[in-house]
Amino acid sequence: MKTIGLFGLTFRSGNKGCSALAYSFLEILNKCVKEEMQIIVFSYLQNEKIVGYEEKLNIKIYPFSLNGIKNIKNLNDQIKNCDIVFDFTEGDSFSDIYGIKRAVKVSLTKEMTIRNNVPLVLGPQTYGPYYNLFIKKWAKRIVKKSYYACARDMTSSERMEKITKKKMDYYTDIAFALPADDKNHQMSNRKKIGINVSGLLMNGGYTGDNQFGLKVDYRQYIEGLIERILEEEDCEIHLIPHVISAVYDSVENDFKACNILKEKYPQVIVAPPFDTPMEAKRYMSEMDVFSGARMHATIGAFSMKVPTIPFSYSPKFEGLFNSLEYDYVIHGKTMSTKEAVDKTIEFIQNKNELIAKQQISIELIDKKLNALYKKITKILEAI
Repeated sequence: MKTIGLFGLTFRSGNKGCSALAYSFLEILNKCVKEEMQIIVFSYLQNEKIVGYEEKLNIKIYPFSLNGIKNIKNLNDQIKNCDIVFDFTEGDSFSDIYGIKRAVKVSLTKEMTIRNNVPLVLGPQTYGPYYNLFIKKWAKRIVKKSYYACARDMTSSERMEKITKKKMDYYTDIAFALPADDKNHQMSNRKKIGINVSGLLMNGGYTGDNQFGLKVDYRQYIEGLIERILEEEDCEIHLIPHVISAVYDSVENDFKACNILKEKYPQVIVAPPFDTPMEAKRYMSEMDVFSGARMHATIGAFSMKVPTIPFSYSPKFEGLFNSLEYDYVIHGKTMSTKEAVDKTIEFIQNKNELIAKQQISIELIDKKLNALYKKITKILEAI
């Protein structure tokens, strides 16, 4: 029986986007695996838990730490037992935009896999940007030494082709393959506008000083958007968290940010803190229009054919949605706050235009996912 190792996929994360990637890849493996295989999920979390796939796939969870020689040696021994390793780096963490320490950690496990002569497959993800020369050179080496590396968007693909001089295929974000929970929520018959509020952007990033270099004042944007919608639309506003931190006061906690806004605007509805990304996806599917700053929240709504308006704070948004020929994106790094609010309202009022363009994008998504299924099946048959 062959063993598949999985890195960079977290099932119990407060960030439902990270969990969406993890569950989506299990869904893909369930379609692509043609023989019995052992799947080892390498997790930073000591309390990792997977819901709903125990009977479909033979899964083992291996919590690991990179603190200390003994822990690293034990991890190395486990990697040696794998016939192949797939690594997704949480979708967008193969970069140094979240700090050098994080970049080193995600690169180290890839390096260990390569040095153990275990085939490393870098699944569809964002590569870069890289501002630190050492991290950039290390990423170049990892991609060149990998068994197969692919991107989720054309921008990342072109970036790595330029760095490595090696052709890189691109597909799309695998979270488009995530199934939705089958439990509907009790909703009114009124028009429902969903807004995914990013606690991280509300707090100015991890550093608190506009870490992502936004031209838009994000807090003013969200408040301005709520006020304009309440003035112009006979509807309900649903504030929908997609990162729900165990520590309520965490700078990343969307749920806290939504509750703060609820205090100022009591007429809005705050969605419940979801346990799984499948639950979040079902809730978002019940909106008439959806806007969000968490990329996987926008992916969840988009894949359920809800007219979607992504708010971009990072090139990963433009990379993904440009690859899908969908240009209804709010550009937080280049627009003024007023421009961003006005453009979002314009998109909401012209939702039928978004729907028409979205249908073309969904056809592209289906083609890219089918191509990915074929590629993964071929890789698994070859090992």
